[in-house]
Amino acid sequence: MRFPYYLIALLLVFAGMIWLQIILSKKENKWLGLILPLIAVCISILAIFITPAYVTTPERTVVEHRVTQNGDIFENVITNIPPQGSPGTASLIFTGMHLFVLYNIPAAILIVIYIVCRVKRKKNLELDKMNIQDL
Repeated sequence: MRFPYYLIALLLVFAGMIWLQIILSKKENKWLGLILPLIAVCISILAIFITPAYVTTPERTVVEHRVTQNGDIFENVITNIPPQGSPGTASLIFTGMHLFVLYNIPAAILIVIYIVCRVKRKKNLELDKMNIQDL
């Protein structure tokens, strides 16, 4: 049984994203820490717009052959018949909402990291101000 090395690569990518988010969130400029969550939200919006191309099924064409009593063969081509069981609008909306929530889990994690780092940074700055005033 071969070891799936792509899992290690995937974990390294996630660890690198978290490390980069922590570094950016600790910077003085508060907007730097919002770069990765914004990218994650943009990816989730892009996924919503791309998904209907994969969820819906194409229309089908039906060819009917009819034989008359004289032996003549007539061919009727009927197009634009939606396939049975094709997803409706409600199904596409539900799928889009589901994907939006799933794709925004990393964005939510990155925002939590951002908030924790900013609160910790603010607390440290206040402690530094108090220490300077005590001197």
